[in-house]
Amino acid sequence: MPPQFLDEVKPICREHRNRVCVGVGYPYGEQLKESKVDEVQRLLDLGVDELEFFSSLADVRSDNWDAVRKDIEKVSHLTRPAGVQLKVFVETSTLTDAEVLNALEACIDAEADVFGPGACGKDLGKAQKRIDLILNKAAKRIQVKTMEPFELPDVAEQWIENGVSRVRVGAREAEMLFDQAVVT
Repeated sequence: MPPQFLDEVKPICREHRNRVCVGVGYPYGEQLKESKVDEVQRLLDLGVDELEFFSSLADVRSDNWDAVRKDIEKVSHLTRPAGVQLKVFVETSTLTDAEVLNALEACIDAEADVFGPGACGKDLGKAQKRIDLILNKAAKRIQVKTMEPFELPDVAEQWIENGVSRVRVGAREAEMLFDQAVVT
């Protein structure tokens, strides 16, 4: 949710027992590190329940893993004491498998709660292989969220069985799942 709507949306979310989640640094994490930390603290003060934090793609592409880890760590040191879940996203569609796995390790080392590999690409087969690679390396040390809309419910079920804790569901997929639930 965009933060400018927080005052209006938070009471509605609370009424329906939904968590309030706001993104920081979308889409490529390219802002001053100090600005991210300041923004996160302000959002925590406003009572968000979850943060989607976008890691610096420039640092990732530069293989500056120390900077990636420190950037995430500064935020996790704020979110952990506040009991706010930190989901870290890295735009992975242009990254090599090695870069994706290094980004995953940086998230684990920095104590993020969830790793979101961003867009793994439009090719569902390639996306499944990438998610499987991530899940294997994560080895349940961190939750994984897919950013891929899935074509069939059994794909989502397979990912969940393999350790994905959250699956992105678009409007089309949500309608399909609803129709199946009503029919069943």
